[in-house]
Amino acid sequence: MKTSSTPGRTQLINFFDINNSFSFVDLPGFGYAKVPAKIKKTWEPMIKKYLSERENLKGLVFIMDIRRIPGQEEINLIDWFHEIDTPVILVLTKADKLKKNRIKAQRELISEALYIGNDEFIVFSAKTRQGKEKVWAAVEELINQV
Repeated sequence: MKTSSTPGRTQLINFFDINNSFSFVDLPGFGYAKVPAKIKKTWEPMIKKYLSERENLKGLVFIMDIRRIPGQEEINLIDWFHEIDTPVILVLTKADKLKKNRIKAQRELISEALYIGNDEFIVFSAKTRQGKEKVWAAVEELINQV
């Protein structure tokens, strides 16, 4: 899978088949995206419509950059996930960009900003594979729910 170093490159709903057994769906991230406000405004209704109408949706993997403190958009979105009764796996990415003590401090700041415990996040790095097993275990748990 190819990724971009520029936030906001995913602008449509993209489907990825995983071993013919389930799908990942990549949605635009509208919290911190380097795109015109006009385009970004169209994403929220598209995302909310998609998520609220998916009967086979098992849960969400909500990816946030550990270097940023979430803003009101992220808070509202996580609140909305709970309103529509959708399980959420919170993943803090780019852990390789920070030292261990800074990761701990950022987790505290992020948990305060989102009003949740700092143990509710999975710290992840695509580069070092830190947290990979935890993310997969959480995904498998969602998939296997009845």
